Amino acid sequence: MTQEQLAEAAEIELRTMQAIEVGRQSMSLGTLVRLANALDVSVPHPRIVER
Repeated sequence: MTQEQLAEAAEIELRTMQAIEVGRQSMSLGTLVRLANALDVSVPHPRIVER
C-alpha cells in the first residue's frame, strides 16, 4: 500500500500523513484510529497499555 492509498483509505490528507511521518505534526487519536482501521489493525485502549 502506498502512502497515497493509505491516506485515501484513512480519509486524511496525504500532506497530513507525510507531516506526521517525519515528525512535523502530531497525530490525533481520531487520526490514529482511522489509520489503524485502514490497515486493519487494532489500537489498544490507552489505559491498558503497559508502560
